[in-house]
Amino acid sequence: MNKNRILKSAVLTVLTLLWMVLIFMMSGADDDESKAQSGSVCTFLCETFVDGFENMTPEEQQTIEESLSFPVRKCAHLTEYAVLGALLAATAASYTALQGALQGHGSASASRTMKPLVLPFIIGVLYAVSDEIHQLFVPGRAGQLRDVLIDSAGILIGMCLYRVLSRRRTS
Repeated sequence: MNKNRILKSAVLTVLTLLWMVLIFMMSGADDDESKAQSGSVCTFLCETFVDGFENMTPEEQQTIEESLSFPVRKCAHLTEYAVLGALLAATAASYTALQGALQGHGSASASRTMKPLVLPFIIGVLYAVSDEIHQLFVPGRAGQLRDVLIDSAGILIGMCLYRVLSRRRTS
């Protein structure tokens, strides 16, 4: 039983670290690459949801796409950090359960409180700060406090979603 818990904790740790590497790589994209990525999402959204988009002039299409750029980019921040928050919460819960099992207490008491989520939240926020500092060194990008706040909200959302889903699974 403890081998399964150890394996689960190890897998979740690796997944969390891989997700952090992915975030780092996306943050390393220069301004042109970043705009191209979000631009392709905006184009997809416009082609899918804007009636008559294909019949508009290129200038009209560009205006609509540009109006979506900011919300798309911020939603990307929120989403990537929500995934990180869920992974951090799952990893923390797995270690809390493992610790309880190794001490012979089971996993119910410690993992049902919010206390085990404080450290993962702090780790997530510090990672968001480091991500914005990283962007200061990427051509055409800037580190912004607003993005740290959006990322932090994403972490919190991901952690809450993990808690809700894990409670449904255990009840």
